[in-house]
Parts: sequence; C-alpha cells; structure tokens
Amino acid sequence: MIAGRSSGLKWFSIFLAVAAMCCLFYGFYFSRVVSNIGLFLAGVFSILHWKNTINVFKDNWYWTIFGIVIIVVLSDIWYEGLEFFTHRGVMKAALLVYPTFVFSVTSEYPKARQWIPVGIIITVLLSSIYSLSAYFSDFENFNVSYKSSGIIPVLSYGDHIRIGWLTVISIILAFQIWKSTHYTLGHIFLFSFVLFEVIFLHILGSKTGLITLYIALFILLLFHFPRRFKWVFPLIIIFVLSLPIVAYYYVPTFTERVNFMKYDYEFYSRGEYRLGLSDAVRFFSLKAGSDLIKDAPIVGHGFSNTLSVTREWYAQNKPSVPLTSQFIPSSQYILYWVGGGILGIVLLLWHVVLPFSKKRCRSNAYFLSFFTGAVISFLFETPLESQLPLFIYGFFLAWFWYSANDFDSV
Repeated sequence: MIAGRSSGLKWFSIFLAVAAMCCLFYGFYFSRVVSNIGLFLAGVFSILHWKNTINVFKDNWYWTIFGIVIIVVLSDIWYEGLEFFTHRGVMKAALLVYPTFVFSVTSEYPKARQWIPVGIIITVLLSSIYSLSAYFSDFENFNVSYKSSGIIPVLSYGDHIRIGWLTVISIILAFQIWKSTHYTLGHIFLFSFVLFEVIFLHILGSKTGLITLYIALFILLLFHFPRRFKWVFPLIIIFVLSLPIVAYYYVPTFTERVNFMKYDYEFYSRGEYRLGLSDAVRFFSLKAGSDLIKDAPIVGHGFSNTLSVTREWYAQNKPSVPLTSQFIPSSQYILYWVGGGILGIVLLLWHVVLPFSKKRCRSNAYFLSFFTGAVISFLFETPLESQLPLFIYGFFLAWFWYSANDFDSV
C-alpha cells in the first residue's frame, strides 16, 4: 500500500512538471490564460518539492529578484495604500516562482536538463517555419511592407520582439546541449538549426533580437574556441560584425528595416513626430522618463502612476503624439527610477551587477550570453512589464543561472 502510494505521488509529480512546462510554453505562443495556469502549476510543484527549492534562498542573488519585486509593492502601498491589492495584483511576483520551479524540476529529474532544451528548440523551429512559410508565400508584399513598419507574421500575439528574443535563447540552448550530444546526426541538426535561426532572425528584422543575437554569438564563439587559438578571436569579431553587412545586401526585409530606421531617425532626431514611426515613439518615451526622473529623483512617481504621469508629460510637451502612441518609458532602468526613485534603480542595478561578481556566472558562456544581452536590452526595452516577456526573462534567467552553478560549465 505504501509503495503504491509512493508510486502514485511520483507519477503525479511528473505529470505536474510536464503540465506546467507545456502550459507555460503553449501559453507563451498562444494564450495568456494558459500561461497563468502554467505559472500556478509551477508554484504547486515548487511547494510539493520544497526540500529541493529551499536551497534557492541560500543564494544571495535570489534576494535581488525579491528586491525588484518588493519595490513595486512598496511603491504602490506608498501611493495608494493597501487598497491597491483589491483591484490589481503584482505581476512581477512571478519572478519569484520561476527560479524555484526550474531548480526543483532539474534537481528532481536530472534528465530534464537535456529534454527541456530539446523541447524548446523544437517549438522555436516550428514557430520559425510558420513565420517563414507565411513570408515566402507572399514575400513581395512583405518586402514592401517593411518599407514602413511592417513585420512578418509571428506567434505570441504577433510580438516579433518576444519571438526574436526566444529564438536567440534557443540558439544558446543549442550550443549548451552540443557537448552532451555524442551523435553526428545530432551535431548536424544543431548546426543546421543555429544557421537556420540566424537567417530567420535577419529576415524577421527585430532590432532587439539581432542585438542580443550578436552579443550571444560573440560570447559563445569566444568561449568555444580553444584558448590556444588566440589568433581566432579577431576573426570572431569580424564574423559577427559582418553578419548585418551581408544581411543588408542580401536579405530584402533586413535592408528595408535598416532604411526605415534611418528614415525614422531623420524625424525624431529633429524632435518631429509622424504616425507609424516606431523608434520615434521609443525616443519620446525615453525623453519623458528622463524629465520625470528630474521631477521626483528620490521617491519616484510610483509604479502604478507611471502611465498617468507619462501621459501628462505628453500633453504638455508632445501633444501631437496620439494617445495610442503614448507609452511608458521604454527602458527598464529609467522605468524603475521613475517608479521607485533612487531605491528602485539601486535595487535593479544590484540585480544586474551582482552576477558579474560571481565567478561561476561570469565564466559560464551560456549564462553570460543570455544575461549580458538581457541587461543591455533593459536600456531600450521593458521586459519586466508584460506577462509573456516576464516569463521569458524569469524562466531563462533561472535556467542559465542554475546552468552556471549545477550543470557542466564551459
């Protein structure tokens, strides 16, 4: 009877882990509701395996994650009181769940360290094939659409930034499992996959995806070449720098994306706004954030008030920008300063800087290639402010963090 009960719990645990993973990634591609279900199941799994997850609290970096979550709560309480809980939750609290879930799954089921990356690579491959199939079925019209602000069809609610970022992460995962793959066909598949996705990213033309790609490729290639071949390092730099140049001349969508960026720059650099210019919207949001910091540099404006004070700035300084194009400051660093004041930006910088002081993190190619690109993207993106990019950051932050501490390092 006891043995049967133990076996039943084991199978329930496996089902819970698989269901959580499936819901999280299905939710990323297709449904926020399913993503929430996955987060709930991940939390339940972490609680059931608390003996494994409790070790996460011993790492002082986890407390930096707690810091960037709790400052949002404190800010809302400061400006609204405890009543804010009745009409709004704290989305960033999900960042506390992903590390405990990843650690408990990989500790309880070591084989998950190989199967999870493979599963993610397959989903990314299918996602890319979907997008490229749509593109090649009508590539002439898509090439024309890129002359404005067009984009090829992608999953995850059509968000090319999220898809581009996950594609780069899948390339890092392909490098990570290369050493544990001992079959020639496996190596051929991984090499072909990386090449395919690099081409896809240039056709997609997501600026964030390409920037994080170049950073990741440079770090990965630097680490994977033997130290005795130091003469190869300049060639790695030349190779990475040549990718956008080659793409400009041979990939039509990339060519038009660059041309559109230059056209966009001509206007917002003069302080002018024209409907449909994406970088202009980003530029003005950063200008708004800079001015808002000057207004309240110590205590900030409160995270819950950020959108309203930003719109007040637009009304006073850029009334020509329509309400639909008035976004919160498009920089995670600026946003944390605007929302949480000095304490907010200090906590975020503590979270960003601390890993580089840890030898295991800064000497691990996979963690470094993911985290460096992520924190650089914080300069012009806000992945902690939306549910699905928050999942991508939180889940893979945990994955590569434990990769640096528990998996084989390069």
